[in-house]
Amino acid sequence: MESSRLDWKKERRRTQIDLNTMYTRQMKTDTELTIPEIGPVLFASSAKAKRISISIRPPDRIRVAVPCGVSLSLARSAVVEKKSWIRKILLKFASMPAKQHERGFSSHENVPREAAEGLINRLDELARQHGFRYTRVTVRNQKTRWGSCSTANTISLNITLALLPEELRDYVLLHELVHTRHHHHQPEFWRELKAILPDALLLRKKLKGYVPGLR
Repeated sequence: MESSRLDWKKERRRTQIDLNTMYTRQMKTDTELTIPEIGPVLFASSAKAKRISISIRPPDRIRVAVPCGVSLSLARSAVVEKKSWIRKILLKFASMPAKQHERGFSSHENVPREAAEGLINRLDELARQHGFRYTRVTVRNQKTRWGSCSTANTISLNITLALLPEELRDYVLLHELVHTRHHHHQPEFWRELKAILPDALLLRKKLKGYVPGLR
């Protein structure tokens, strides 16, 4: 009986390895899978991708860039882990007017005015509330950053901040406003940010679960 149990374990591991190998081979070409509660998802093998990257375009196009050597099963698991975030974006798109669907989020010229104005208004509100001043603000689609602040105190915001939970959106806005006084991440920067947001480090950790930019 003991020998039989060990053989079964070996067979199960062999099956799992064979399954992952099959998925890896499939990633030589684009593969579309239907994920429960999300719908069709296109998994595209990318020689340029350094990590699994999920991008969503209106109204419901989901594309996952999969680095070479990463199995389809692992990429699928990454999508399932982000299911809640993906559904929030899909619901956001579903509530958008058709004209905004046509324009999309793919370039600076196509930034929806309402979303951009909402971010700027919230930035102004937080700046007044906490006594910050900045030179000017721009809003555009960025692939790697949620926001930035130059030494001239020009703040740049990612349009996809509008899709984040409010607490994470405000964390990014306040993060950049604090940079108008501290152009670095030294202890004094975090000290001032945590004075405003006591759970700043927790929010920072939560933000890492989201991907900036819609590609």
